[in-house]
Amino acid sequence: IKDFSKCDFTLIQAHYQALAEKKKSATKEEKDERKVKEKAIQEEFGFCMIDGHRSKIGNYRIEPPGLFRGRGEHPKQGLLKARVRPEDITINCSKDVEPPKPPEGHKWKEIRHDSSVTWLAGWVENIQGQYK
Repeated sequence: IKDFSKCDFTLIQAHYQALAEKKKSATKEEKDERKVKEKAIQEEFGFCMIDGHRSKIGNYRIEPPGLFRGRGEHPKQGLLKARVRPEDITINCSKDVEPPKPPEGHKWKEIRHDSSVTWLAGWVENIQGQYK
């Protein structure tokens, strides 16, 4: 696609506006239920043990696939970011702990035990080839 003015995005826009309205008009009980679910996910994935202390993980979510936007007039703007699969992810943990289990039917790319770094997991993204 070279010229976005020739594309009709009205159905996509209407879909996202409907989702926003649904979220905005949710009852207090629905909002509380969503908050409880998010809290449970954060409790399970948002913390780790470092030197015997429970530490909060800054970012435990992976970017979803979508169009790469970049900043400003980036030359790779508009390229498709691929979905990150468990087979793309390297896990870094202590030798004395069991690494997290990958989703059913998948396996991690690699499991490292490198105590000289501070990252817990990483992958190479497909647009710039950067390690995230």
